[in-house]
Amino acid sequence: MSKSRIRYSILALLCVAAVLLTMIFGSNVAHAEEADSDFNVYAYANRYEDLQKAYGGDLAAYERHYQTNGIKEHRNAKPYPGDDIRNSKLTFVYISRVYNGVDYQAVFDPFYYLDTYADLRAAFGDNQQLAFNHFLNNGMKEGRRGIDGFNVYAYANRYPDLQKVFGSDLSKYYKHYATNGKREKRNAAPFDGNDVRNRSLRFTYISLVNNGIDYSAGFDPVIYLETYSDLRKAFGNDQQAAFNHFVNTGIYEKRTGNGSFNVYAYANRYDDLFKAFGANLPMYYNHYAKNGIKEGRDATGTDKNFKGSNIISAVNQGNGLYKITIVNPTAAGTITDVKFPTWSDENGQDDVVWYQGTKNKDGSWSVTVDGSRHLNSGKFITHVYGTVNGKSVILGATNYVNNFETTKYYGWVLRDGRYYFYDRTTGVMQNGGTACGVTLNSDGSAVLDQYAREKIPVMMHARAIVESITSPDDSLAVKQEKCYQWVAKWPYLLKDYPFGNFVNKYACPDAHYANNIINAYGDQDAQGAECVGEAAALAYLYAELNFGDVYLYSSNLHGWVYANGRYWDPLFVESKGRQYYNAASYEAQPTYIYKIN
Repeated sequence: MSKSRIRYSILALLCVAAVLLTMIFGSNVAHAEEADSDFNVYAYANRYEDLQKAYGGDLAAYERHYQTNGIKEHRNAKPYPGDDIRNSKLTFVYISRVYNGVDYQAVFDPFYYLDTYADLRAAFGDNQQLAFNHFLNNGMKEGRRGIDGFNVYAYANRYPDLQKVFGSDLSKYYKHYATNGKREKRNAAPFDGNDVRNRSLRFTYISLVNNGIDYSAGFDPVIYLETYSDLRKAFGNDQQAAFNHFVNTGIYEKRTGNGSFNVYAYANRYDDLFKAFGANLPMYYNHYAKNGIKEGRDATGTDKNFKGSNIISAVNQGNGLYKITIVNPTAAGTITDVKFPTWSDENGQDDVVWYQGTKNKDGSWSVTVDGSRHLNSGKFITHVYGTVNGKSVILGATNYVNNFETTKYYGWVLRDGRYYFYDRTTGVMQNGGTACGVTLNSDGSAVLDQYAREKIPVMMHARAIVESITSPDDSLAVKQEKCYQWVAKWPYLLKDYPFGNFVNKYACPDAHYANNIINAYGDQDAQGAECVGEAAALAYLYAELNFGDVYLYSSNLHGWVYANGRYWDPLFVESKGRQYYNAASYEAQPTYIYKIN
């Protein structure tokens, strides 16, 4: 064959190959362009379960699959006909509903959850994982329905055996049904109609005994929360919170505990009970639960108060606290104020505290006696005095046994947001007058002016330091030296110096200078001070040792301590390289003198 004929044959073959390639690849390109123009990722994902298992909610993965494999496999990626929801969202569950080994599929469907709660749809859109996370962390606790056919309140209300185990913990009912309940064919469907059992727990899952008082016959937490909308708003379905409110507050606000037991009618109807319990409301509940029902006593009625006047009750609140109340206080004139002087019987009135009463909405007056503010436990005596026309008139008295663990306090103590001063030797709380220059109210609490605010915290921290660096077995001299060495270890730092230039900046300048080392507020970038600061810190520590009156002396340029007829000068000792020093005389004369204790 000639060369020219061979060339023509090759060219012909190449032309045929080009045509074939165009037919093959051109067709695929055309299909690809056509497919791209019709491609709907939601329709594609919703149509193929095998891809759903592989890619879940990853839309980009569906697009990649179609381009690399779907076209060749002739998969359909066109939209569903009409305005089909499957063209705009994933209509299958693409997340795992297993968490911490529990499969929640029986109680949670993300579509139902998002469709049911508009707030979650607004927050999460179509994001199934966020919806599931919310269900696990919040939804179960809130009692939200995660799937049609499961109502957690109905499920809990229907099965007493679960109530005994799970109480009010709603999340545990969800878990139980998911792991056991469905398999056991338990009924979790809502009750028929607008049944309240579909919206709240209708059983009592808490103990109704408080401080030995049984309230079960006169209190139902479900009824209590349903009766008072303010409590429902505050506590939701929390029965324990409702019970706590009732025993501490509601009973004295004359709220009904269950709609049928009227404590005032019960007290007023039976003289033997009134004689025994007086105005002690909890005792009537306890008696009715333990005896009254069995005795056939009647506790119904509409009474709003006790009969009689000046009825005093003492109710044990636990932990050494007693609530003293005078009901229907009556005197020859208008009572404008009530005080409750109280003391422990042992050793007479050596620990008397005049408690200021608080007037209640029903006209009664109350106070809480704190056993820790007294020297002894055991028998307590409380008198009640009313102020009538400017004069103090006794309204009555009561006694009771307040057994508690006696705790001794010394120095300043913070209790219930108030500061009180206890004698550093006897531990007796001081009422009225002044302590360490701080004015005290008649109930012993400090008047919190700026002087007190600056001084008391520094004194309290000074006491804590003394207790940490000394031992109760140390002699006074050893304690003094340990305090001296503690002050001396801090570096010499000029702060607010010279003293005379800053003395008028503070209500209690000695506390300010002492705090440069004592650091009561933890706000000192570097603990340390100059001579006045060192002397002030030492004076505050020595005051807590309680060995006499302690003074801070200062000239304009130097500071030292005077206590019990002797002088201490920390910076002088440091400058001389001595370990410890005090003297009976001192050559410098003070310009400023501050009594610390």
